[in-house]
Amino acid sequence: MAVSALAAASGCASSPSEIAWQTLHVVDVAQTINGPARDDCYREAHWPQYLIGEKPSTEAVIAWGVAVGAAHYALDRWLENTGRADKTAWRWLRAIDLTYKTYTVTRNHAIGVRPWGDNRCPWR
Repeated sequence: MAVSALAAASGCASSPSEIAWQTLHVVDVAQTINGPARDDCYREAHWPQYLIGEKPSTEAVIAWGVAVGAAHYALDRWLENTGRADKTAWRWLRAIDLTYKTYTVTRNHAIGVRPWGDNRCPWR
């Protein structure tokens, strides 16, 4: 998570979409820490559960967040450095990736998971 936050905050990310993705990733990680990791009302139900489990520890969520953020940043830098970032297919992939991350954060919020503060568990 620190890698994502530093990349987004420092402006060293290679594209505006990468800055936006890293910022949303920080929120997603914070939601996962405050939701599935700390609140009995929630369980991780999407693909990260195969890496960190349904009820992950805070440390597992942070490790997952740092690894995914660093890998995403490295791929974005590679695309920029090789000139592939301007290819139509990669632009579509970036758009889909950013849209999915936005959907994830928005859906988490809709079901009551807050990145900081009190969650709103609808079935309590």
